[in-house]
Amino acid sequence: MRTSGTREMVSPVTFFFGSRHQERFQLSPEDSHHAVRVLRHGPGDILWCIDGSGTAFEVLLAEADSRAAQGTIVREHSRFNEPAAQIELLCGMTQPARMDWVVEKATELGVHKIYPVLGGQAPGPGRVRRWSRIARGAAKQCCRGVVPQVFEPAALATQINLLAPGGLRIRAEVGGGKWPVQEVPPDRMVLAIGRDNGFSEPEVSLLADSGFTPVDLGPRRLRAETAVVAVLTLVSK
Repeated sequence: MRTSGTREMVSPVTFFFGSRHQERFQLSPEDSHHAVRVLRHGPGDILWCIDGSGTAFEVLLAEADSRAAQGTIVREHSRFNEPAAQIELLCGMTQPARMDWVVEKATELGVHKIYPVLGGQAPGPGRVRRWSRIARGAAKQCCRGVVPQVFEPAALATQINLLAPGGLRIRAEVGGGKWPVQEVPPDRMVLAIGRDNGFSEPEVSLLADSGFTPVDLGPRRLRAETAVVAVLTLVSK
């Protein structure tokens, strides 16, 4: 098996696989059906698979079983289609449908972890499972190696306590300061983006005490989901 680093080229279709044993793999039942019944893949075809943790695999299909397709890994690509820095997102909760959109776009733009911050009523049961499914689908659609982890919605203090120490910590707001200049690009960034009306004063104080630097989001007040896309686009460059 050949191994390479990050690969620029993306494939038109990406599959997940359910299990791996040494150089063999088996697709999940859902992806087995999609590969064999829908896309008509058969023995000898090369499939692209991702493990959800950053590695992509080129797999030679051997058994075209629509419930348990199996094959051999022939090439491995570490950090497949991943940004240079690990990006984590603290995001103020919006309406459920808009939060679905945030999860999808944050996945496409390279976020590793998503921490929804409560500002009022908690979402209904099963929402985190839905967000995890959305993140998985978005990662497959954009041919990305990582499926972000989506945490249970919680108050800002709770989410900050879940963060690992260190990393460049940024709070985006209207009228904030200049973006910090880093001589050495950070290997980890934590971005805090508030609700449509921003973070509350106690939350702003808590973020400042937790090492978050305020940076300018521009002259206009943006919806939370718009701000997420704008900031992630900036940091990805």
